[in-house]
Amino acid sequence: MIQFSPIFLYSTHVLPLNGKNCDSLISTARLAKRKSSKKRPLTQTAPGSPTLHPIYYGDEFKTEGYGVFSSGYEKDKFFFTEDIHLCCASGIQPWQLGPMYRVVQFSTGKCLPGGHLQSMASEADTHKSIYDAERIQVNEDAWFPFFKKDKWYGTTADDPVLSGNLWTVDDPVVWAELRIILELANRIFEALVKDKHPFLETLLFGKLIYWANPPPFVTPPAPEPYPGARVLLSYAFMKEIWKRSCPNKPFKGPEVLTDEHYRLRLEQLTAGQCWVLADLSDSNSSKRFAGITFSSGPRGIFLNIGLIKSLIKGNLTLAERCAAIINQATTIVHELAHVLGWARGAIDKPSTIHKLDPADRTVVEPFIDYQGSAELGYALESQVFGGSIRYTLHSGTDEVIMAPHTVTWPFPTLADSAGVMGTKVQGHPSFAAGVKNVITLIPSLHSSRMLSEQFWKDPSIPRKSDNFFHRISYFRSVTRHVPDKPIRLYRNEPILERRQEIEALRAQGRLSPGIEEIVRDWDQRQSLWREARIGWYGREKYIWANSAWGFVAARSQFQSFNNEMKKSLSERNVFIIFNSADWLAGTMLLTWPREQYIQRLEAGAEFWAWHVIGLLMLASIPLRPHAMHRTSAPRSRIHVVLPSASVPTRESKTFNQLIEPDAASSSSALSCGASVFGDPLTHEGLGFPRGTFGHLDFLGLVRSVVEHWSLAGARVSTPWLREILRVEDRVRAQRTALADAAGLDPDRLALTWADDVWDCELPEYDPHAYSVWDPAQETWVDTRAD
Repeated sequence: MIQFSPIFLYSTHVLPLNGKNCDSLISTARLAKRKSSKKRPLTQTAPGSPTLHPIYYGDEFKTEGYGVFSSGYEKDKFFFTEDIHLCCASGIQPWQLGPMYRVVQFSTGKCLPGGHLQSMASEADTHKSIYDAERIQVNEDAWFPFFKKDKWYGTTADDPVLSGNLWTVDDPVVWAELRIILELANRIFEALVKDKHPFLETLLFGKLIYWANPPPFVTPPAPEPYPGARVLLSYAFMKEIWKRSCPNKPFKGPEVLTDEHYRLRLEQLTAGQCWVLADLSDSNSSKRFAGITFSSGPRGIFLNIGLIKSLIKGNLTLAERCAAIINQATTIVHELAHVLGWARGAIDKPSTIHKLDPADRTVVEPFIDYQGSAELGYALESQVFGGSIRYTLHSGTDEVIMAPHTVTWPFPTLADSAGVMGTKVQGHPSFAAGVKNVITLIPSLHSSRMLSEQFWKDPSIPRKSDNFFHRISYFRSVTRHVPDKPIRLYRNEPILERRQEIEALRAQGRLSPGIEEIVRDWDQRQSLWREARIGWYGREKYIWANSAWGFVAARSQFQSFNNEMKKSLSERNVFIIFNSADWLAGTMLLTWPREQYIQRLEAGAEFWAWHVIGLLMLASIPLRPHAMHRTSAPRSRIHVVLPSASVPTRESKTFNQLIEPDAASSSSALSCGASVFGDPLTHEGLGFPRGTFGHLDFLGLVRSVVEHWSLAGARVSTPWLREILRVEDRVRAQRTALADAAGLDPDRLALTWADDVWDCELPEYDPHAYSVWDPAQETWVDTRAD
């Protein structure tokens, strides 16, 4: 499966959900986080200072008058929004979007604008007609059998873009766009076959072995990740082993493989495979799948209709159109990697399987050549396209792809042992400190070349798949992995590399006009962006990032808690509520010794303020006498799919899609621990036994923290102090009233809510407003520190 980016948006060839055993195994689905909007997005991407137009962000921008905000809320919104953009876009700066979508080129003629210059908007129809004439021409007769119409199913829908009430290849408006996507996917596979691409060779013909039973002279780079883990060995890997074990003997390689061998193998492994067009978004969560592959029961690949719908509606710019088609084609290629891998385990010949127990062949995907993670779709993207393909997806009236790029696979930042990004091998060198995490931007110039008929017919480029389909790799970022530290805190932004090579090509008259235009625009916009932010941005960003407002992870937990608390009791996900409160309170452990607790208190507002907010949350929700686990089964979504007119059998198929419970991170919605309380300021890190503490004890600790500041004569952030004291007073009043109410014994009281009074809000940003305790007046006195 495939996913997109954190908190608001996300990239496509990203974050697949881990496979789950169910009636229909969903092992890899492309999944994307999305942010809904009523209008064409980019307001989130371009927060301002300088301001970029939501569509025409390729235009020049002014550099004067920035860094002035009408309120603290506006200043915080600017920094927070930009932080979210950088997180979602893997550190790609807003100003870099313009150069990446600057130009497209479908022939050796002049470059066309990508569609993000307002001065060229009136010529959009002319440029679209050039695209229609020079893009790849569809030849359905030349397709691999597994792409053809008789493999496609559809789903019912009530959508104004459709001619009827089905998302089906029988609808001419749907087929008109899908056939271009399939033509590109077919050409990619044709190139991999013709070029005898090493990864496709491995996927189709490599040797399957157990991790724990390596060949002679091979020492696995890490312990077996789980019992029965399998490895798929490439011929290149086996040849290297042979050189070590038998240096004086020639390698006894496989038979010479012809194009026909590849074609027959592909048809064998894809037999019985079907395709389905469907809406894969989940209205009950932030998930959006780009593709899902079902490996048992009916074998099918579901393709999300979101981007196809955008292509049909015709509102995309040329650059966005190219990106959408490339995305859908590579999603198809990604999902087919899973089909081929699973089919290998199910029907493969003994000659290519080395002493494997047939019972466990289809459980988990293999690791390629002892790599650090197992996820065949991403492994293919890494070897074929130069990295896992990602982007930021904006969802509104149209789905729009922005900031397409590739990232290193296996992902050095992969945290889960068996999570949404594939199965990780703990202790593998791929995740060691200092490993390079490389991001390569994908300009629309490259996307359009992939869609150019001239590129595919050019005899001077006999091997189309070389150099990752001859991608443009001048714009990259390289960041050394720091374990256990969020990459957003230290990721380097992309830069223009290999300038000497560019200058040499320019001097020789060999630099392509498209690259020339992108580099010129890149340098100009970078200079303007820096000019617009000089003198204020660095200082103000540092102040914001080191304040409680800049603790983005805490704000995410706070928002999740508040969103659930606004719902009726029957609609709340209590696991999200409990875990968010525990997370915030747990930024400082209640079982720490007094000295350690005070040291963390005084380390900065980003810790103590959110810790105290977490205590207030715990005082407002029921206490948990024991750990809780979700007892209901994860939700399933039943898809009944209908055959197209070309399918020989006219029977419908049924697929059961497992949907993780409600939260983007499934673990936060499945279980939570028992309530824990301790008072480090008076009890030296000793936890209170269950049943000996109540809601008022959490409120008491809030007051103890505030008292600590007053006795220390310390300056405390005024906005946070006021909000904390205001909410504490409201929650205390209700808790006291509940405690005084007749008929409530302690056990029943512990299970009550104080949600009627919960109205905690993020205070207005003012990092220079402080308060100090005045013993004479016995009150907090406002002061400022600029």
